[in-house]
Amino acid sequence: MTFQPRVRVRLVPVATFAIVALLALGAGPASGSYPSTTGATVLGAMQWSFLTQGPVRSSPVVSGDRVLVASTDGSLYGLAIDSGRQLWRYEAGVSIVSTPTVAGARAYFMDRDNRIHAVDVGSGRRIWRRETGPDLPLNWGLEGWDYGMGSLVLAGDTLYVGSGDGAIYALRPTDGELIWRVQTGGRVRATPTVDGDTLYIGDADGVFHALDRATGRARWRLETDGHELDSESAGYDRRQIYSSAAVHDGSVYFGSRDAQVYALDATTGALRWQADDGTSAWVIAAPVVHAGRLLVTRSSSTRIRALALDTGDAVWSQRTGDLLFAPAVPMPRGILVAGGSGLLVAYDGDGEEQWRYGLGAGIWSAPAQSDGFLYVGSDDGAVRAFRLQDEPAPTLHVFADEDVAKNSSLGARPGHAAVVDYFAARGYQRLDAATLPAFMEARVVDGAPSVVVFAVDGANEAMADNGGVSLLRRFLEAGGRVVWLGHAPGVWDTDAEGRIVGLNRVRPGELLDVDHSNYNTDRYGVWPTAEGRRRGLRSWWMGGPRIVPSAGVEVLARDELGAAVAWTRNYGDAGGMFTSLYPSTDPRRLDEIRAVAEYGIFRSPAAQHHEAKPPE
Repeated sequence: MTFQPRVRVRLVPVATFAIVALLALGAGPASGSYPSTTGATVLGAMQWSFLTQGPVRSSPVVSGDRVLVASTDGSLYGLAIDSGRQLWRYEAGVSIVSTPTVAGARAYFMDRDNRIHAVDVGSGRRIWRRETGPDLPLNWGLEGWDYGMGSLVLAGDTLYVGSGDGAIYALRPTDGELIWRVQTGGRVRATPTVDGDTLYIGDADGVFHALDRATGRARWRLETDGHELDSESAGYDRRQIYSSAAVHDGSVYFGSRDAQVYALDATTGALRWQADDGTSAWVIAAPVVHAGRLLVTRSSSTRIRALALDTGDAVWSQRTGDLLFAPAVPMPRGILVAGGSGLLVAYDGDGEEQWRYGLGAGIWSAPAQSDGFLYVGSDDGAVRAFRLQDEPAPTLHVFADEDVAKNSSLGARPGHAAVVDYFAARGYQRLDAATLPAFMEARVVDGAPSVVVFAVDGANEAMADNGGVSLLRRFLEAGGRVVWLGHAPGVWDTDAEGRIVGLNRVRPGELLDVDHSNYNTDRYGVWPTAEGRRRGLRSWWMGGPRIVPSAGVEVLARDELGAAVAWTRNYGDAGGMFTSLYPSTDPRRLDEIRAVAEYGIFRSPAAQHHEAKPPE
């Protein structure tokens, strides 16, 4: 909905005002709902990952045969694009959260001390470094969430950047020499936007500026609603402009922490419209003009909205269920958003969700695309390279049901809910006893790839005998994958109320065609095999149950007596796979279980993993 706010546009002389820039820092479908993947480019397998020594809160940048990654560990890394191997490491000495800007053989970035660096892309050697001033104090002092800093922009033969000292700088790219400097009224955390001969940028005082690109002289300025809002009385920041601007067809668009999106006449600064979404959620990320609409992401309302360019009216709006500081990313087909708990969510052009995938660690900057790959940095210190593809990707699911859990050795554990929540938070759709059979029947018919993690090991309808073959077995033979946590399916005999009354070593063999005649529940020390390590198991644990390996079984972990505690079996030519793993509520162990579940689908069997080397 559009309305006319209390906003002033002033045409001013070349006065004092400054800016800092921030490059885009950045509820699933109901149970039983399975969105298609035909309307958006699909996330394929992870090809490599690289672990820095601190959160990665800027966007990776592709430059030729390498990927540049800035980390809060104070380093800029040059990685081989094909493997993620570290080629060089440049030490800035303090955290880096701005996204590097690459021009030719050079990369430019700003560190947390507001120093600007120019680095050789080929070698990581410093070319020059320029000091700006310390951060200006904030109006209140407890504004918080100061996660990002602006990137440099090269236009013509000039570099432009805003600094926390409240100034906007124009620099000579060859040596960093000052061309002009303009002081604003607050820190600048937004990346400048250059269009023609005008530079656009907002500051922490809630003022948006249009400057002459050649001289820095003011053309006009706009005081947003946030300029006069009191953050202290609200208890959170209502003033700062972190969003960079988008310029399109004579209009300039930006968002603010006052919860508004603004559209201005690019020449005069006159307000064309402003819009909110009925919440006080910040608009941190830059709006994106795509397919004739303005894509806007919002922080705590978790929304992505497509707005009409001429009116600001919502064409569609979706809640992602995740805090959004990063801008929407147009893909070859569809739109991608990344969230603060680590979700990647894709939509088609009409706003219908197509798929989601969770990294498990916050994403605060926009993923980068290049030549069919997606590069994502996150709060676990990693940058990951995923292949993008057109064919449908496997859908991920977690099975949990309160009634089944009552008679489940795993479901009875106090931490059971943590297992379910872990997978659900990473984009796994929930299945229960009512929705599981229909889901499996549909996959038997269409053969669409899918993975189900069984977070309870009790009896369910999929295990029932149906003409001599269970639904579980038909699902596996049609290409479905199952990761089973806990005791083997069918191993417990139960009474009419479902209570366990005995051990059945025959039934699991009938269900899975895996010999369980020596099945027992003894617990010993367990160590991954070479194949288990390849699939994602990393460390030893105390565990059971255990079987003696038989034909067709690939052992992933053995105990000290040689019995198989973790194992997998393939079914037919369609890629079906049953994997038996230990139950765990330890987040580190859950990460390993997830790695095994996604092996060969969202994680390439040949994926390479590297960690940062110490500086030389």
